[in-house]
Amino acid sequence: MKQQNLLPGISLPAPRPSRPAETPPAPSPAAPAVPDTDTWSPQESLLHSAFVFEPAGTAAEPVLILGLDCAQPLREGLAPARLRLIEQADVLCGGRRLLAAFDDLPARQLPLTAPLEPVLTRISHLRAGGKKVVVLADGDPLFYGIGTTLLRQLGPEAVRILPGVSSLQQACARLGLPWHDVICLS
Repeated sequence: MKQQNLLPGISLPAPRPSRPAETPPAPSPAAPAVPDTDTWSPQESLLHSAFVFEPAGTAAEPVLILGLDCAQPLREGLAPARLRLIEQADVLCGGRRLLAAFDDLPARQLPLTAPLEPVLTRISHLRAGGKKVVVLADGDPLFYGIGTTLLRQLGPEAVRILPGVSSLQQACARLGLPWHDVICLS
């Protein structure tokens, strides 16, 4: 873990001392289960953004950004190879509509919500922790999509993109227009 010099004048708290390995804490039968959440307090978010987490040992697997053809029902139009990639994921990230199509899979689901920064940081940490992260996107993730943002955040070596048909391609195909002459604005 490397500390970045992003927070001049702000001191980070000292790490908590760890317990000796010989005496693990005994589970309390009356203690309620702690829910698994992906929300961080503002202070935790600030502290997490001050560090770059690098995986120890082998290189972490790239985050896979998978473009889906949303013009038809999601699972029906999905190639078997792409469905296998989704089924092998430890974490599925995407819009709620896309995640709902795969809610029967055992992968942990991480919705893409605004603001994006905490979600992108969480994706980076999950990847660094050795999790297979698949980000589901509509169409081509590099056409005004999440792909550009993740490339900027994680770097090109940490991202693998399998695009789908973009919204521009779909619109031009339906209208019978060659799209190389179309002026595209976001």
